[in-house]
Amino acid sequence: MKYEISLATVVTLVLLTGMTHYAFAEIDPIQINVSIPLEGSSEFCGKLNTCFIPIEVITLVGAEVTWTNDDLANTHTVTSGDVVVGPDEMFDSGILGPGQGFSYVFEQAGIFPYYCTIHPWKEGVIKISSQESEHTQSFQYSIQPASSEIEKIKQENTQLKNQVKELQNEIENLKLLVMEQLKVINQWIKSR
Repeated sequence: MKYEISLATVVTLVLLTGMTHYAFAEIDPIQINVSIPLEGSSEFCGKLNTCFIPIEVITLVGAEVTWTNDDLANTHTVTSGDVVVGPDEMFDSGILGPGQGFSYVFEQAGIFPYYCTIHPWKEGVIKISSQESEHTQSFQYSIQPASSEIEKIKQENTQLKNQVKELQNEIENLKLLVMEQLKVINQWIKSR
């Protein structure tokens, strides 16, 4: 049994529910579309798993995956491999300008991570099976309330603000110390 769902439907579902966390697609094993959305240029997309939509694709050998740069303000890449280890040279889109796309046909089973070399926090994965299973027979979209992620981001933001305030206080103290030292040096120079 094959199911088709448009990217617009998935994005609308995410936006209407206000929930994002983890998305994976198990769609028609012939053609799968992955969006590189506008928010993909922000490091927060990695925390919300929205750097690529869907971020994980599960399908069969022979599937063609097409990535489209829907970010009208930035260029991106789709490069196979891992940001830590580097590209594995299986596929590489080169630079994709706004509206441009890149397709790749997966001829072998396996797990294929990919990332954007320009924005290395953007990572996704393609999982290819050699045989149909219950996972490749239906579309599943797993979502979790973003409120926990938002709280986590707010806490991190508060911590960063506190760290910035501490650093600003240290800078002010250093400025005062330097000013005192300059006064001492000026007095010494005048006394000579």
